[in-house]
Formats: sequence, structure tokens, C-alpha cells
Amino acid sequence: MVLINKQEMEYLKKHGARWEKELHRTYSKNHKYYLTEVPRYLAMLDEFRKTHTLFTREG
Repeated sequence: MVLINKQEMEYLKKHGARWEKELHRTYSKNHKYYLTEVPRYLAMLDEFRKTHTLFTREG
């Protein structure tokens, strides 16, 4: 299982990933999303992460 954020979950869902098969979430107040390790969706996730830059604070 791979921890993903909500934006990544929505992207994968839009491209065919299904709940209970590939996508999972916790049922707490603050959801955490997970992706089952399926090669097709791992490749999509890797490509998504390469094209969407995440800004971090240096401190």
C-alpha cells in the first residue's frame, strides 16, 4: 500500500482506479488515502508526481 494525498486520489480515480480494489481510505475525521500496489496505477502516480511540483518550506 502506498500513502497518497487527496489530489493524487482524485487523479487516479478519474483515470480508472476503483474504491475497495485499488483505492482505500481511513474512516477517521482526517482521511488518509492509500493505493494498492498495481503496476499500472503506480506508473500513473509516478508520472503525476513528476509533473506536479510540490513546494516545500526550507527552514
